[in-house]
Amino acid sequence: YPKKKTQKGRRYMRIRDFREEDRAEYLKMAQIFYGSDAVSHPVDPQHFIRTFDQALAGNPFLRGFIVDLDGQCAGFGLISFTWSNEAGGLVVWLEELYIKPEFRNLKLGTQFMQAVMQRERPPLPSGSLPRKHRCQAPL
Repeated sequence: YPKKKTQKGRRYMRIRDFREEDRAEYLKMAQIFYGSDAVSHPVDPQHFIRTFDQALAGNPFLRGFIVDLDGQCAGFGLISFTWSNEAGGLVVWLEELYIKPEFRNLKLGTQFMQAVMQRERPPLPSGSLPRKHRCQAPL
């Protein structure tokens, strides 16, 4: 994803796929996220490792992203892909979006969502589910 200027000054956000060197930081953030009030039950930390490994391996049903602000890791996002009979094609789910506390209120979550919706979603008009929709594979 290209860099985007944030609302506050000359700071730049970049969304990029997970890389091996992100492993420790991602695992730390995932543990913080799943230890928060954002979730209803504990999750086995081995799931975080498996998710990261699958994202790196190119699993076609998952993408993992690092949200970077001026070269600093500001958070992560996970999206998954599934087929929906109801929607008539491929559906993209935002599984997780975590922004570190010191990077909140900079509209990084909003920019992440906009970037994913523009780049990853199937070509569906907003608010409609056409009957003859033909889905495209994820980018």
